[in-house]
Amino acid sequence: MIKSTINSTLGLATGFLLTIILHELAHYIMSVILGYEATLYHNRVFSETNGIKNHEIMIAGIAPLFSLVQGVLAYQASKKMESSSISLFVLWFGITGIITFFGYLMIAPLIPIGDTGKVFSLLNIPWVIQVITSIIAIVIVTIILMKSAKQFERYAIEDFGSVEVNRKKWSVSLILMPLLLSIVLVTLFQFPIPHILSILATICIPFSIMAVFGAFIGSKDKLRKDPQGNSINQDISIPLICLFIFVGILNRILVNGISLVNN
Repeated sequence: MIKSTINSTLGLATGFLLTIILHELAHYIMSVILGYEATLYHNRVFSETNGIKNHEIMIAGIAPLFSLVQGVLAYQASKKMESSSISLFVLWFGITGIITFFGYLMIAPLIPIGDTGKVFSLLNIPWVIQVITSIIAIVIVTIILMKSAKQFERYAIEDFGSVEVNRKKWSVSLILMPLLLSIVLVTLFQFPIPHILSILATICIPFSIMAVFGAFIGSKDKLRKDPQGNSINQDISIPLICLFIFVGILNRILVNGISLVNN
């Protein structure tokens, strides 16, 4: 099960790091479109908005929406792909986009400087409404993640005896260990950070993936017996290693900040 754990960890860590970069890129592009000079970093964007309220709302709000679109498209694409290490990465890429969007809704009442929290603050949304929105987001993302457990069954096979044993071993290999390892990896890649709140979402939001783990391990359905799903346990994916390295290098390049457009 070690190879499947490594492949799933590579898929989740790479998907999450890429989601963060694209999320920040969405902030950056909106800033440029609105005519501001901006600098793109690995975990933030710096731009001067001159205090224009509507512009600040657009810049802060575009990234969570982009993450949602990215998540839905990648998630649906993964369902149409054959089970492999690459399609598992696409699945994780979709899930990280979805939890990023709902995660910002969940933490909005607690962190007003976050994307959605900032939008709510600028729009003067009452705190009670923010809390209700947060609770609704928790319910929705939990349901989505629990249903996504079925997608992970494509990468598991029935080879350890009882249903309970099969599901326990595969849930740990495909979901739990990759989740814990990825949180550590992605958190390390977020340094340096401007303040501690910058990594709070990175550390906390992925734990919602425990809903996938719970739904997978708790199901009484048998896993399939054909060997196709075992492909992720036969070899460590070289393409995934290369993609992880590429995204990691891109992350480090962005640490110093880059400006793609000079105004």
